[in-house]
Amino acid sequence: MKRRQTGFTLIEVMIVVAVVAILAAIAFPAYRDYYMRTYRSEARAELHKIQTDLERWYTNRNTYVGFVLASRPVPGNATGTSVRYNISLQGAATAVGYTLQAVPAHGQTADRCATLTINQANNKVGAYPDCW
Repeated sequence: MKRRQTGFTLIEVMIVVAVVAILAAIAFPAYRDYYMRTYRSEARAELHKIQTDLERWYTNRNTYVGFVLASRPVPGNATGTSVRYNISLQGAATAVGYTLQAVPAHGQTADRCATLTINQANNKVGAYPDCW
């Protein structure tokens, strides 16, 4: 009586590895794009919070001059150990205007929507329309 061999051949294992590699090559860029959009939405939300602070300052003083933007990085996690975006006030705020900019940290510059800029008139300066 002949004993039947069980198991996988090397060719079968190689085919499975190739299929998994192809699926990973397709899925990873889509996943990366998804979390980059998530980071960008966090930066947009933080920019709008700062705009609210600036408008409150303007309402109380009738000028944007003197507003100091405290260091407000958009944290990557609850403890703030990883920073996703650095938000800054471009130049000094004038009596009638300001420009805020969110610049990505940690290699997000490959994304065409990485840097977000907004001014007192809520104009999204230099951004693609779908970035905001």
